Amino acid sequence: MIFTTVHFTLPVLEVISRLGSDLALALEIIVPRPLPYSLPLNPTREIAPLVPLEIGDFLQQSGLEASILVMLCRTKYAEVPQSLRQHSTVLIGGRRRWYLSSEEQLERLCRVLGHEVVFVEAGRRHLRKWKVPALDEPLNELRRLMKS
Repeated sequence: MIFTTVHFTLPVLEVISRLGSDLALALEIIVPRPLPYSLPLNPTREIAPLVPLEIGDFLQQSGLEASILVMLCRTKYAEVPQSLRQHSTVLIGGRRRWYLSSEEQLERLCRVLGHEVVFVEAGRRHLRKWKVPALDEPLNELRRLMKS
């Protein structure tokens, strides 16, 4: 799973937690952390909090076990798909728009590189917490990918 924003990543974690014990998943959350060119990619000093507290809280409450990999890079998503194992199943949270959002560009790049991508759409209603988005479509797609 690739961390995009807190609001877009939480619905992805909801999909994974709804799978529950259906499948034995090795969940790895990749958090891209862009650094300016003035800083080296192997900094010796601490860089601001890397993983938002909401993600850790959700993982604890849902009982999901995940390894979190923080990837220091120059651009937000460019290096992430190349670092994945070949033909990985990637979950990305985002919102579909009439123009390509950065999450949709990441989805396209992952597909071009041969990865299986499940895009979990988090609409405005989810962002405003009016109601939980319909998670059945990405959930069924993920089940289909795991069976094959």
